[in-house]
Amino acid sequence: MITIRGIRRGFLKFYVLKLLQDANMTGYGIMKAIKEETGFWEPSTGSLYPLLESLEDEGMIECASDSNGKQWQITPRGERSFQESDEAKEELFQGMKRSLFVFANVFGEEGMKELFKELSHWRGNDVKHIEKKKRYMKIGRVAMHLEDYDKRTREEVVSILDNTLAELNELNVEVDDHEQDHQC
Repeated sequence: MITIRGIRRGFLKFYVLKLLQDANMTGYGIMKAIKEETGFWEPSTGSLYPLLESLEDEGMIECASDSNGKQWQITPRGERSFQESDEAKEELFQGMKRSLFVFANVFGEEGMKELFKELSHWRGNDVKHIEKKKRYMKIGRVAMHLEDYDKRTREEVVSILDNTLAELNELNVEVDDHEQDHQC
């Protein structure tokens, strides 16, 4: 059974390695950085500190004490492991995709069903696709947080999105034809 806790546990190792690529951090600093970046998830000390010890035993991170206390830093082996983690990334991605599919079917969330269909197009790591994905996510975040804006701004954002969607729908025939040509 896939659980949110299981998904988070799978992510934690890679999240730690990602954060340590940017800077040395304390365990507490790692917890706070994850909470700040995600907005909701703060790993427990009971899950983080044993993981840090395990990563140290595996040679992926090492302790570098300084005036701020016990700091962790990524090793070259940890950097390689993070960069070569395609299998784990794919497993986590497929787990999220399956969870989304089950959620959409159980609760009848049509928007989630559409998102599930689109997730298969999100694979690949080349720079061209990554930049497109980032733009798509920025647009999605704006649309998802409309309630955070005042009424006038909401109306303006909705108008811009509606106009953009209308223009994209005009081009959609070409996209659908292109996808059908490549499915044969």
